[in-house]
Amino acid sequence: MAIRNVSSLNNSDKFLMIAEDDLDDQELLREALLTIDRSLHIEFLTNGKRLIESLENLATAQLPQIIILDYNIPQMNGVEVLKILNIDERYKHIPKLIWSTSSSYLNKTLSLQNGATDYIVKPSDFGSFKKIASFILSFIL
Repeated sequence: MAIRNVSSLNNSDKFLMIAEDDLDDQELLREALLTIDRSLHIEFLTNGKRLIESLENLATAQLPQIIILDYNIPQMNGVEVLKILNIDERYKHIPKLIWSTSSSYLNKTLSLQNGATDYIVKPSDFGSFKKIASFILSFIL
């Protein structure tokens, strides 16, 4: 279930906010996550700037339980978003995962040094997407 308006959510809802500009990756991740838990509320944003703006418009009780950032999202990459999020106390408790097609040691190190909870290399098949989805949901279920 994708949502556009999160104003009715509260912190007992399982809400994920995901910055991902690739529509295929969005669909595969959505399917994998919902295969595990159909009650999830998932919001996809196509760039880092929109994710920051969306978070700023939420009350503290409406914040997501996890944030997933594509490393190479437009307008602000995942590491730039992490730097902004980690300045604000409201977001420090939220697990933030970076995911990328790159297995670069440098990208992983930069992500972790800037506050990512973990760095995930995007899978290439649906079975692997489901394993990644289980890992992601282990932070909130």
